[in-house]
Amino acid sequence: MEKSEENLVISLARQAGIKKIYKSIINKDNLLDGYLIPESYN
Repeated sequence: MEKSEENLVISLARQAGIKKIYKSIINKDNLLDGYLIPESYN
C-alpha cells in the first residue's frame, strides 16, 4: 500500500471513531507482527 493510501485509511478509521489502529507486517522471520499507530500519526 502506498503512503497516501495508508494515510487515507488511518484518517478514515479515526473519523469512524476507532481509537486503537494497528499496522500489521510480515517480519524478517516470516511471522506476522504488528504495532500501534500513534494518535498523532500523519
